Amino acid sequence: MPHRLRMTTVIVGMTLLLVQLDATVLGVAIPTIAHDLKINPLSLHMTISLYQLTLAVFIPISGWAADRFGSKRLFVSAALLFMSMSV
Repeated sequence: MPHRLRMTTVIVGMTLLLVQLDATVLGVAIPTIAHDLKINPLSLHMTISLYQLTLAVFIPISGWAADRFGSKRLFVSAALLFMSMSV
């Protein structure tokens, strides 16, 4: 397996890990968020559904954007945006 292909596989795998980790953190944080907002945690059940829906919408859009702007540029921009929003 060429070095470049292995590196791409590692980068894509780490990206998928970050998406799953983000969804897990959201699920764990819901009770704390509800407590801070002084609402019932069950009223935030749509949060995870909306997160998954957002992923389902933006995955096809990202394919189009990668074709238009270049996959490397899009990936770096998305990673920077993700990190800045996570902070």
